[in-house]
Amino acid sequence: MKTLSLLKFVLFILISSISITGYSSTWVTQSVDISYDASMPNGVFIILSGYTVTGKAACSTFNGRMTLDLTTQFGKALYSRLLAMKMSNSTKTFTLSGDGTCSLFFNSENINAAWFQ
Repeated sequence: MKTLSLLKFVLFILISSISITGYSSTWVTQSVDISYDASMPNGVFIILSGYTVTGKAACSTFNGRMTLDLTTQFGKALYSRLLAMKMSNSTKTFTLSGDGTCSLFFNSENINAAWFQ
Protein backbone atom coordinates (compact mmCIF):
# COMPACT_ATOMS: atom_id res chain seq x y z
CA MET A 1 0.00 0.00 0.00
CA LYS A 2 2.88 2.38 0.79
CA THR A 3 4.39 1.66 -2.62
CA LEU A 4 1.13 2.59 -4.36
CA SER A 5 0.88 5.84 -2.37
CA LEU A 6 4.48 6.71 -3.19
CA LEU A 7 3.88 5.95 -6.88
CA LYS A 8 0.80 8.21 -6.90
CA PHE A 9 2.78 11.00 -5.24
CA VAL A 10 5.65 10.72 -7.72
CA LEU A 11 3.20 10.67 -10.65
CA PHE A 12 1.46 13.73 -9.24
CA ILE A 13 4.75 15.64 -8.98
CA LEU A 14 5.81 14.64 -12.49
CA ILE A 15 2.54 15.61 -14.16
CA SER A 16 2.33 18.84 -12.17
CA SER A 17 5.48 20.12 -13.78
CA ILE A 18 5.81 18.22 -17.06
CA SER A 19 7.38 20.19 -19.83
CA ILE A 20 8.61 19.10 -23.20
CA THR A 21 10.59 21.46 -25.37
CA GLY A 22 9.32 22.33 -28.80
CA TYR A 23 5.79 23.58 -28.19
CA SER A 24 4.11 26.09 -30.43
CA SER A 25 1.00 27.21 -28.62
CA THR A 26 0.01 27.99 -25.06
CA TRP A 27 -3.56 27.64 -23.80
CA VAL A 28 -4.40 28.98 -20.32
CA THR A 29 -7.76 28.07 -18.79
CA GLN A 30 -9.66 26.99 -15.68
CA SER A 31 -12.33 24.91 -17.38
CA VAL A 32 -12.01 21.64 -19.27
CA ASP A 33 -14.26 18.97 -20.73
CA ILE A 34 -13.11 15.64 -22.11
CA SER A 35 -14.69 14.03 -25.13
CA TYR A 36 -14.10 10.63 -26.73
CA ASP A 37 -14.67 10.14 -30.44
CA ALA A 38 -14.47 6.75 -32.18
CA SER A 39 -12.67 8.37 -35.11
CA MET A 40 -9.66 8.90 -32.82
CA PRO A 41 -9.31 5.53 -31.01
CA ASN A 42 -5.92 6.30 -29.40
CA GLY A 43 -6.79 9.62 -27.87
CA VAL A 44 -9.37 12.02 -26.51
CA PHE A 45 -10.40 15.58 -27.22
CA ILE A 46 -9.74 18.14 -24.51
CA ILE A 47 -12.37 20.88 -24.78
CA LEU A 48 -11.35 24.20 -23.23
CA SER A 49 -13.60 27.12 -22.36
CA GLY A 50 -12.77 30.55 -21.03
CA TYR A 51 -9.25 30.19 -22.37
CA THR A 52 -6.60 32.50 -23.74
CA VAL A 53 -4.32 31.20 -26.47
CA THR A 54 -1.05 32.36 -27.99
CA GLY A 55 0.75 30.91 -31.00
CA LYS A 56 -1.96 28.49 -32.12
CA ALA A 57 -0.91 26.00 -34.82
CA ALA A 58 -2.21 26.73 -38.33
CA CYS A 59 -3.83 23.28 -38.52
CA SER A 60 -5.79 23.90 -35.29
CA THR A 61 -9.00 25.27 -36.78
CA PHE A 62 -11.46 23.89 -34.20
CA ASN A 63 -11.43 26.63 -31.57
CA GLY A 64 -10.93 25.55 -27.97
CA ARG A 65 -10.11 21.92 -28.71
CA MET A 66 -6.85 20.00 -28.37
CA THR A 67 -6.01 16.31 -28.56
CA LEU A 68 -4.29 14.04 -26.08
CA ASP A 69 -2.53 10.80 -27.06
CA LEU A 70 -3.53 8.05 -24.62
CA THR A 71 -0.87 5.62 -25.87
CA THR A 72 1.88 7.57 -24.07
CA GLN A 73 2.72 7.76 -20.37
CA PHE A 74 2.38 11.54 -20.54
CA GLY A 75 -1.07 11.26 -22.14
CA LYS A 76 -2.32 8.77 -19.56
CA ALA A 77 -0.99 10.81 -16.63
CA LEU A 78 -2.41 14.10 -17.93
CA TYR A 79 -5.75 12.46 -18.72
CA SER A 80 -5.93 11.21 -15.13
CA ARG A 81 -5.09 14.65 -13.75
CA LEU A 82 -7.66 16.41 -15.96
CA LEU A 83 -10.37 13.90 -14.99
CA ALA A 84 -9.62 14.49 -11.31
CA MET A 85 -9.82 18.27 -11.81
CA LYS A 86 -13.10 17.91 -13.69
CA MET A 87 -14.68 15.67 -11.05
CA SER A 88 -13.65 17.96 -8.19
CA ASN A 89 -14.96 21.08 -9.98
CA SER A 90 -11.52 22.64 -9.62
CA THR A 91 -11.14 26.26 -10.67
CA LYS A 92 -7.34 26.26 -10.56
CA THR A 93 -5.65 27.75 -13.60
CA PHE A 94 -3.62 25.41 -15.77
CA THR A 95 -1.70 25.74 -18.99
CA LEU A 96 -1.58 23.29 -21.88
CA SER A 97 0.92 23.61 -24.68
CA GLY A 98 0.73 22.14 -28.14
CA ASP A 99 3.42 20.70 -30.37
CA GLY A 100 2.40 22.59 -33.52
CA THR A 101 0.93 19.53 -35.25
CA CYS A 102 -2.51 17.99 -35.61
CA SER A 103 -1.41 14.39 -36.12
CA LEU A 104 -4.04 12.79 -33.87
CA PHE A 105 -6.95 14.64 -35.48
CA PHE A 106 -6.73 16.92 -38.49
CA ASN A 107 -8.08 20.14 -36.92
CA SER A 108 -6.98 19.94 -33.26
CA GLU A 109 -3.43 20.49 -31.98
CA ASN A 110 -1.69 17.75 -29.98
CA ILE A 111 -0.91 18.52 -26.33
CA ASN A 112 2.72 17.99 -25.40
CA ALA A 113 3.16 19.88 -22.13
CA ALA A 114 1.13 20.90 -19.08
CA TRP A 115 1.59 23.15 -16.05
CA PHE A 116 -0.74 23.36 -13.07
CA GLN A 117 -0.84 26.21 -10.54
